[in-house]
Amino acid sequence: MFSFRRITTKFAIAAAACGSCGHASAWMTPRTPNIKDDVVIIAGTGNKKLAHSIADKLGITPIRMKLKRFSDGEVSCRAMDSMRGKDVFIIQPCAAPVNDNMMELLLMISCAKRCGAMRVTAVVPYFGYKYHRRGEPISTKNQSRFLWSAAGDFSKMMNVMGVDRVLAVDLHRPGQGQETCFFDTTIPVETASSSDLSIKYIKDNVKLNEKVTIVAASPDFIKKARKYQIGLQDAPGVKEVSIAAFLRRSDDSNVKTSRNVTRLLGDVTGSDVIIVDDVVDTAGTLSTICHRLVMEGANKVYICASHGLFTEKSMELIGLSPVEKVIVTDSLPLPPDASDKVVQVSIAPKLAELIEEEYSASLASRTCQDDDVYESE
Repeated sequence: MFSFRRITTKFAIAAAACGSCGHASAWMTPRTPNIKDDVVIIAGTGNKKLAHSIADKLGITPIRMKLKRFSDGEVSCRAMDSMRGKDVFIIQPCAAPVNDNMMELLLMISCAKRCGAMRVTAVVPYFGYKYHRRGEPISTKNQSRFLWSAAGDFSKMMNVMGVDRVLAVDLHRPGQGQETCFFDTTIPVETASSSDLSIKYIKDNVKLNEKVTIVAASPDFIKKARKYQIGLQDAPGVKEVSIAAFLRRSDDSNVKTSRNVTRLLGDVTGSDVIIVDDVVDTAGTLSTICHRLVMEGANKVYICASHGLFTEKSMELIGLSPVEKVIVTDSLPLPPDASDKVVQVSIAPKLAELIEEEYSASLASRTCQDDDVYESE
């Protein structure tokens, strides 16, 4: 018959034996929490350079994860190190090929849960299908598209796989949050802003004119343009920072002609212009905007965006355009034919800081739970 007293007695005897051989203190003393021992970093194939940069900032070596593609295109994911009881952070942007990297992320989440991870956080610097609604109407005759987004379906997939938290970069525009709405209420979603990184780069590396105009690529980025305006007011040599905006209409996701740039609100004559956008995809619209701004009297033109997709002939268009620099984060890897005009600012320090904060918050939460001991009445 099972006896709890017998087990307790054996436990006491083992403790006494350890005490008699001088190892009681080491055996009884709880281990001091340490991020290097408690946190596991998994680097997906979407952007290994960024993942290793984050790991270096944390002083952690990413665990070995065997990721491969079978001949028919299926994704294989196998952990080569233990994740049992660990706080796991999977770093995987949805870079091209988008669907393969999304599936890889889902399988890595499942793998970590099956390996006994205490908590799994998906660090998704570029959130897949976030811009899937480009050029789509808000509603149609047959179906409502209000607050619809394929990114919401991707969120549900991660939810079903068992993700505990999500970290992203510029997940939504200020004042909006479509993607975060599709996660379960038990899954916190944290988004890091990259605007301050671009502002710092401009202050340190770009010699601006006395007059600067921040141009929102569309009315959606007025609030972001305002942040740049405030951040650059104390830039060296700058005396005046104003805001302008384009009113434009996109008939589809492949914007290539000037017919989509309808009207410029504001004056850019004699100004150094900084265009703010969220993503550089085909660079068709941005190239057209740059030419238009020069025609309007702009001095030098710069582009600041959160993510650089650089698809199709984007590099060729950037090279032919009058833009001086295109400043993006390293959330996505640059293509091999990257133009000299393209500059990446690293988001790794900010994501590493967020991971440290998440770990500290989790540690404090577990400590509070351990200390919540109440005397019986």
